[in-house]
Amino acid sequence: MLGALSAGAQPSPDDSKLLVTVTDQYGAPIADLKTGSFTLMEKMERPVTSATYNNKDVPDVVLLVEGSAFTKSIRNDIERMAILVISEMGPQERMSLIRFSDSAELMQDFTSSKQALVSAVKGMGYENAVSLADATYSALDTGFQYARGRKVLLIISGGQEGVNSAKRQELVEMAERRQVSVFGISLAGRGAAGGFLEEMTRETAGVFLSGKDLKPFDQAARNLYNTFRGHYELTVGGAPLIGQLKVDVKGKEKLQVTYRRE
Repeated sequence: MLGALSAGAQPSPDDSKLLVTVTDQYGAPIADLKTGSFTLMEKMERPVTSATYNNKDVPDVVLLVEGSAFTKSIRNDIERMAILVISEMGPQERMSLIRFSDSAELMQDFTSSKQALVSAVKGMGYENAVSLADATYSALDTGFQYARGRKVLLIISGGQEGVNSAKRQELVEMAERRQVSVFGISLAGRGAAGGFLEEMTRETAGVFLSGKDLKPFDQAARNLYNTFRGHYELTVGGAPLIGQLKVDVKGKEKLQVTYRRE
């Protein structure tokens, strides 16, 4: 069930809704913010009339893991990261696994079995070129058909973006239509695919981690899964939100604050 509007806030048909994720720089959730904590800019500042933290929805996670020829040399790191994320799954939570290179391949449909997911990770091949954006489009389009809870896509990338036909804005719009939050891990820093993932997460209420923010891997996995389990729902007064947005938290530094239009 969604949280109630803040005291005194009256809903209007013209109000806009945003789903917002707030974490520290290491991906750990910040869950104690109030309506007055947020600022929203769209050419000019827009009034945030309510902010509620929803941690009632059980996440259904699609794990999209790179298995291209480029990642063969870091296979151990990719497998370790994926398995640590799987280990954080709770008893009622579900996950599926999609391997990608120049296309996407379903390795394991939604399940609560950690053993089945780990076996699928260990059974991945590492070959062919990579098309990160196209694989992401495929996962967003068809990967959540049987999802029941909060829809989360976590991409583990080796750092190559590759040749793609899908564009970032298409992916953002697909995530909005499918109501998916996109999270990204780049094992090769912020360049190339890291830059693509960072931009994607910013407008899809996700989190991006790379480099030292991933160390140690087990803590990064724990932080991300805790963030999967909750998000803020903001109500914004006035005309519909149609332009570029910037959501911030007052008086806080080194936070990741991302949003998805509802």
